[in-house]
Amino acid sequence: VLSGFDDDSGKGCSISFVNVGTATITATTDSGLTATCTVKVEDVPEITLGETALILGENNYYSSVDNYFKFIPEEDGTYRFTVSGENIFDENVYLWNDEFSVEAYSSYSLDLTAGQTCYVKAYADVDDISAESSAVITVEKLQAPTSLTLNPEKTTGIISDEITVDVVFGPEGSATEDFDWEISDENVLEAVSGDDTFVNFFAIGAGEATVTITSESGLTASYTITIAEPTEISLDEGKEISTDNNSGVQVFKFIPEEDGIYGFYSFDNDFDTYGYVYDSDVCEINRNDDGEENNNFLVQFEAVAGEVYYLRARPYDKEEEGTCYVSVKKLVEPTILRLSKMAYSGIVLDELELYATISPENAYEEEIIWRSSNENVAQIDYYEETYARIKLIGRGNAIMTATTEGGLKATCTIISAEPEEI
Repeated sequence: VLSGFDDDSGKGCSISFVNVGTATITATTDSGLTATCTVKVEDVPEITLGETALILGENNYYSSVDNYFKFIPEEDGTYRFTVSGENIFDENVYLWNDEFSVEAYSSYSLDLTAGQTCYVKAYADVDDISAESSAVITVEKLQAPTSLTLNPEKTTGIISDEITVDVVFGPEGSATEDFDWEISDENVLEAVSGDDTFVNFFAIGAGEATVTITSESGLTASYTITIAEPTEISLDEGKEISTDNNSGVQVFKFIPEEDGIYGFYSFDNDFDTYGYVYDSDVCEINRNDDGEENNNFLVQFEAVAGEVYYLRARPYDKEEEGTCYVSVKKLVEPTILRLSKMAYSGIVLDELELYATISPENAYEEEIIWRSSNENVAQIDYYEETYARIKLIGRGNAIMTATTEGGLKATCTIISAEPEEI
């Protein structure tokens, strides 16, 4: 009837109602004190095929609502559970029994056998609690599909493109089926992810490839895509990217003349952008945003003379309008490391933020190691890349040192005093 476990405090427990019936919970302390609570678990209402069950009635002013039901199909088949209503959002449906447990947004389809009990929790948030709201859940049996159609995002692309292919079973209202896919040329495309309604492909080479989808019942559909080599970009050459073209996504081919560390970067952006760098096998080397609220990115990568590298830029929001520019520069060895503070005086429990800056401006980034000379006075509470947060935990002096991989050092002297007595 009930199952549960003690919580971490040792003063309570979490209980799940698992069956209809009555059960008593007994709590016993180490010294033998006891207390009991008797719980009666009643069955949830049953929802039948085609029935609309009320979750939230009209004129109920709550910020969120949920309700529980059970469904027992009379026939084997695929059944869809849908939450809908007025003045609601974030609808969710939870389905479970001893064999499965799933959660989905708004609607979910599930294969059930005749007589198999499926418990249902329907949930929704209310958009405006001052207005009337209603929410219902419905169950419908889906018919077996008789057709299969592919709706590709695009039929042409360039290396490093991601292509989504929607898999649509018909007629409308049909159940979906598991399916397999076959790619005619796996040197052009590879499948990277998907579910029962779509597959994502990644373009890894120039050429033409045909994708064939076959469902478990034998339905099949195909489509062909042509992938091209991207435009070449030279060192220090600026290239314009516009959201009017391919939603702002652009890819370039870069072939360095010298070994070294390079930076793929954006500038003069009208929108926030992200950068990626891939090697000649279209394996991702690095991606980056420069971490500043200036819409730009800088992706650092080590390159070998004569090798091919693919550089990809895309906006965070493909709906934004405007242009930006990208380029490639060769980065030099850093020669100077500075901290935002050279000295700091504070009291116990103070927090100090330090920022490290590498020069010259076109120097490549290196990992920075942060160390405290006296962790009884100053400890590193948090750090990432060029930032460290220091906490003063005791009275005395400490030196905070930042060191790059190449051996550059910078220090901040910290004096920590006792706080004023109260």
